[in-house]
Amino acid sequence: VITLLMLALANGLLPQTPLLEDATLTPALEAPWTALGWMAILALAALTAISTASAGSAWCPAAVSTTAGTAARMVWGYLAEVFIFAGPIKPLTFLGAGLMMFGIVLMALSRGSPPKLPGIDKQAGASTAALAEAIVDGITEPSFPSEASSSFAR
Repeated sequence: VITLLMLALANGLLPQTPLLEDATLTPALEAPWTALGWMAILALAALTAISTASAGSAWCPAAVSTTAGTAARMVWGYLAEVFIFAGPIKPLTFLGAGLMMFGIVLMALSRGSPPKLPGIDKQAGASTAALAEAIVDGITEPSFPSEASSSFAR
């Protein structure tokens, strides 16, 4: 909901910029159902993007989702720059993007895999009760925040 409100605010400020030739609401007032349809399509696209990104982040470890998200933003951002804004292809941009991706992959690979706990298969999704039992029995120490959310913080 907050993201949709931020998109609405950004779209409300867009007519104040030189990016639009016709910044009036006349086309929307002349065809309100068409305008409502376009707004519904944009809201659905934003909601789908937010939901899928959130679900994907929950399913993947932090290192994987960050690497994939950064790679996707770099590729789509560069394609938008070239095809939508007719930006020139610069070798320095490719070098910068490659170095950024190289750094992210190195960070993800440097973490390694977490230690395997005896009797608990965290990869298969151990229950909260089994993890609590392991903590009480002294097999493992509690880790707050979780390893997935703090993989880049250490």
